[in-house]
Amino acid sequence: MSLKFKSIEMKKVVFIQVLLCFSLFAMATGQAGDVITIDGEHWTLMGKPIDSDSMLYHRLKALLPKDRSINTANWDGYTAYWSIRNDRLYLDRIEVEMYDKETKRLHTENLPEADMRKVFSKYYQQQQIVASWVNHDIRVAKGKTLYYVHSDYFRNLEYEQILTIKQGKVTLRKEYHNRVVVKEGFSLDNINQEEIRRRFPLHTQDYPELAGVGRLIISISKIQLDEKGNLLDCNVKVTHRDMKGSIEGLAQEMKTMLKQIQPWKTLYINGEYVSTIYHESITFAYDLDSPSAFTVTRDTLTIDKELQNVKQYDFEQPMMIDWLTRYHDRWFFLSYRSDHRLHLFALDDRGNLVKDLLVPKLPYAYHDVRCMFVRNDSLILKRNSDFIGDYFELRQYEDSISFGKKPVRTPADIYDYYLDTISWSIRDKVLADDLYYEDDRFQVNSYNIGEWGMFNMFKDKQTGLRHVFSCNIVGNDSTLDGINKQYEEYAHRVLKLGNRYYLFGKRGISMIEHPEQGKTYGGERYTQMCWSGYTKPHLLSELDKSMILNAFVWNEQIYLITKSDEGIYLNSYKDNNIVPVMQLCAGDYRTRERPTQTGNKEQHQAVVTIYNATTREPIYIDVQGNDIRITYIKNYRIKS
Repeated sequence: MSLKFKSIEMKKVVFIQVLLCFSLFAMATGQAGDVITIDGEHWTLMGKPIDSDSMLYHRLKALLPKDRSINTANWDGYTAYWSIRNDRLYLDRIEVEMYDKETKRLHTENLPEADMRKVFSKYYQQQQIVASWVNHDIRVAKGKTLYYVHSDYFRNLEYEQILTIKQGKVTLRKEYHNRVVVKEGFSLDNINQEEIRRRFPLHTQDYPELAGVGRLIISISKIQLDEKGNLLDCNVKVTHRDMKGSIEGLAQEMKTMLKQIQPWKTLYINGEYVSTIYHESITFAYDLDSPSAFTVTRDTLTIDKELQNVKQYDFEQPMMIDWLTRYHDRWFFLSYRSDHRLHLFALDDRGNLVKDLLVPKLPYAYHDVRCMFVRNDSLILKRNSDFIGDYFELRQYEDSISFGKKPVRTPADIYDYYLDTISWSIRDKVLADDLYYEDDRFQVNSYNIGEWGMFNMFKDKQTGLRHVFSCNIVGNDSTLDGINKQYEEYAHRVLKLGNRYYLFGKRGISMIEHPEQGKTYGGERYTQMCWSGYTKPHLLSELDKSMILNAFVWNEQIYLITKSDEGIYLNSYKDNNIVPVMQLCAGDYRTRERPTQTGNKEQHQAVVTIYNATTREPIYIDVQGNDIRITYIKNYRIKS
């Protein structure tokens, strides 16, 4: 392994789904690094040595100005300046960028000496800070960039040094002059699934044990190249999710075909000939059954610069795009401006701001609008985040605190909002309960009544009766204190296939064949609802390492959109088996603790909004049958 990426916190192995591997690079963010002076020359320090000591890091973060400028190239909002003198590593100063509201310009300020002493008091020697807490190699670089990946410090410059530091003293120094050897050649960095199958036609038909297997996992490591870009050797492993070892015959086939490729894109980095793979091994999928039944298109929506002063809830962080919804050929999301008030923003397909509407304060509520979704061709702005309403919420407010005999509020006082697209105004509306599913016989809703339980309700459109099922208790979940506890599931999506209703929670899939067998709702108040007194749907499947984001039916087949540590996947679901079809987004993503269902969509429709864990920028996935549209939302203010 080359020394080129042996810097701090550098991941050695990165899982890349080649079907969409470009998305991993596009969504991550390169870091700026600190600055170091060596022999009178300025170098970029590829890392932040202060972060290697957690106590120093947290002390420093507590003293940094809260209104300093922060961006995705510098998440901590500071730049440290270092120097090497007499083979000692010194911290000279810490610089932050501040925004002047009067001049509307950024300017730099040094952290005051008094604050520096509070953080680094034990490391002062003769009015200088000796970085004796540093006990690891650091990489410094300067010159032209030869290789760049938009993530962390995954880049190589023309000149680099690896400095071995022990208790702040430089014990070893290696200097390198890097260069590109073969500019035009084969690379595994951005190869896609179609090219993999074309270049590497593995004879999988010769392996009967692969019957029913839809995807192989191929890992390539320890790649050795010569000065002409020829592959000298490498390790190859071919496996699938149900086996631990390697299929040696296919691994040898793959290795032989890799050696036949000439030349490879090659760089001379830190004394070694390497490919442009920026990690020790690369792992990708090899689909045996082509996912060509689905068409995936990708777009990018860059948010208008007029929204650069939008804030997150704590009004400290840059804009967080939340409750993103597509409606009437416009993009809508809710967020706060500097007035600390909630606004509804409408954008066109180019990200230009069309409307900025102030969302009225909700009556008798301790929070603002908490949810937005489309139902019956209306954009609903709802007071809570669980789509709860109807009977249960009305009765909660009927039971609310009263002074004397006069109620503080009545059901008539409780309502949600909707967007009037003719007058472009936000209007009052009655309680808007989300309809998860509707057919000729039933309307289906889900309700989370907190400590009183979680319920699914089937309203018979012929009789008017409401049949209630309780949630399932599914699996174990780890709490913050490390104690495992059972967690509850209720439906975020309901689909019908044949005569059966399938209910999808985050980690469980249940089925109801006869909704009329649920307990008939008799007008109980929410305090009288007890999950143990109601029929439970039949539990079909539990997910251990993945989370269900949404589900839909296409060509009499159920499909799931799931999230795992590796990314977002499209899966088929049949006979209680979940089989990956394709990866939609590679990388680490987060979801909000609110339902992914957006109103009463058709069975073949599904919408998912996820957030890149590094940039916090959302990705909007819209499914219409076999057409999947993925839109990457780029924030103007968060610059890379």
